[in-house]
Amino acid sequence: MPECISATGSDPLSLIAAADEVPRKTAVIEGGRRISYAELARAVSGRAASLERPAPGRPAFLTAGSDFTGLVDLLALLEKGIPAVLFSPKLTDGEKTALRRQAEVIAEPLPEGTAFVVFTSGTTGRPKPAVLTRRSLAAGALAAAEALRMTPDDVFQLSLSPARVGGLGIVLRTLAVRGSLSLAPRFCGAAFPETLQRDGVTLASLVPAMLADVFEKNPGWRNPAGLRALLIGGAPMPAKLRAEAARRGVPVVTTYGMTETGSSSGISAWEERLQPVSSGEVPLRGIRYREKNGEILLSGPLLFNGYWGRPAVVSEGWFATGDAGTVDAEGRVRILARQSDLIITGGEKVVPAEVESVLESLPGIREALVLGMPDEKWGQIVTALLVPENGSRLSASRLETCLSERLARWKSPRRIAWVPSIPLTPAGKRHRHPDVLCGLETESLHYSRKHCST
Repeated sequence: MPECISATGSDPLSLIAAADEVPRKTAVIEGGRRISYAELARAVSGRAASLERPAPGRPAFLTAGSDFTGLVDLLALLEKGIPAVLFSPKLTDGEKTALRRQAEVIAEPLPEGTAFVVFTSGTTGRPKPAVLTRRSLAAGALAAAEALRMTPDDVFQLSLSPARVGGLGIVLRTLAVRGSLSLAPRFCGAAFPETLQRDGVTLASLVPAMLADVFEKNPGWRNPAGLRALLIGGAPMPAKLRAEAARRGVPVVTTYGMTETGSSSGISAWEERLQPVSSGEVPLRGIRYREKNGEILLSGPLLFNGYWGRPAVVSEGWFATGDAGTVDAEGRVRILARQSDLIITGGEKVVPAEVESVLESLPGIREALVLGMPDEKWGQIVTALLVPENGSRLSASRLETCLSERLARWKSPRRIAWVPSIPLTPAGKRHRHPDVLCGLETESLHYSRKHCST
């Protein structure tokens, strides 16, 4: 198919065009209720009519959940051509306010054709506003749908927020093929198999920790009827978890993507979805990978338009991902490790410097060092080494309460250890390697939502 043209020849990302083509077809399944494309189009049109268009080059702001209201809001902005900054519902109000202020002070107008701006964590500790255009998102949606062999008969479960590119990709590729979305705003590992069966789900997307939870809560679950594939992304899939999926006959495809590519840029070979090992991710149509000094670079039509208000980062069509990996003779990529200090826990990215700054703002903590403790289920567990102030330690319960108001749960340390000083490398830099935890007794934290006064 030509770039950014759907199988029907119309705009793949237009809900109104989809409703004209397949008005009676199911667009959304919510709690057993089936909503047609015509019904969804009426809801989206009504919402779009109430939207005020920002000044030229400026965005709207949206906290987009994976429920029906969040979906309608997202599609209304897309249909009306209003660029929007997307916020995850998991963020605290303070975090959303900080990101909004960061966007509002950018003097440079958004590029023509911007659809969404999604903040992504960088190695400097400041979130970066990635500009995703309608053209790049359409290219990515069509290429992913092609790799997944999607048809209008597919039912794709949405259990990830569309404010993140993992969820956004599900919405857009399903819309592009005029398929159906099954809304699952509150993921529950124990109930996951039941929701698949109830809605006739053929495709679903999880991070490895979510799949591990499904297996743990459903020890007898295997080979679900009708499910064509589970997409696993957001973090590397542990070999043990993939082997367990193969043992149960659960079809798995792994994905490699990032905010800067609007979701996936590579998907493991369809023929390998029942195998216990993968040969790497195959680039989507139009994508090329190459390795430079151990770092993966990529190019293609689904690449973003840079970071809003920042110097260009795409050089001669190539973007340096910051990931270490290899590219084989057939162009498949295999990611080996992160080049930065980012922690990936349950598919979420955590910037250690941001967490350290919050910890060190609390009374009783003089210094903090944050690193990822390897974990088979979560990939990594956010772990903090804390130096007490004047020998006085915060109690675990008080630390939990204070952090619950300042950090999203996935960023907050799950394990801590009190130490006399922060470990440093020979060069005098903070030593973030997990081996600094050897011999230390760590304590688990369990978060409450009580008020914290400091």
